[in-house]
Amino acid sequence: MVDLQATTGGALIDAPSAGQVPHAAAVADSADWRPADAETFIREVLPVARKGAARLGVQPAVLVAQAALETGWGKKMIRHPDGRNSFNLFGIKADGRWQGERATVATLEYEQGIARRERAAFRAYGSLEESVNDYVEFLHGNPRYQQAIESSGNSVAFLRGLKDAGYATDPDYVEKIRSIMGGESFNQGMEPLRLAGQEPDRTIADLW
Repeated sequence: MVDLQATTGGALIDAPSAGQVPHAAAVADSADWRPADAETFIREVLPVARKGAARLGVQPAVLVAQAALETGWGKKMIRHPDGRNSFNLFGIKADGRWQGERATVATLEYEQGIARRERAAFRAYGSLEESVNDYVEFLHGNPRYQQAIESSGNSVAFLRGLKDAGYATDPDYVEKIRSIMGGESFNQGMEPLRLAGQEPDRTIADLW
């Protein structure tokens, strides 16, 4: 979606202790949410990603990696003119059906493999959870994404289904997300969560 704001790097490390979660949630709901690093990003996005992933039948790691690509690990979030965060984790544009707030920014789109810059309006939310909820509803509410949802048990098939249905114009969209998930730092960062029983007992590579 917002390919201009994408990145394929970042390190993920330990999840917070139980005592840190309320503070993290409060920070993540701040209109000035600016995760300092990938560690902070995953700590604050993963809890809501789990909820959305459960509704889609996909692994939470897939949504975290997709959001990381769309937002540059939260460092290139879409923002309102006054600097408030739109909390748009998945680059969903605001078309005529959207009745909520909007944020207009420059973006990079691809047409027949050729990149071009344009300004576009994107959906704006009040929190990370609202963003994830709308992402799930957006997919479920569009018949063209039904095949992707039906393939959610296979991460590549799910992402390719989104790409083929027109979710993203970047021809390398799936490979960029796969690169993030296959990176050593991502696997190392998810390992403490698996050991804590918060993620499936398998490597990210097994999701492919």
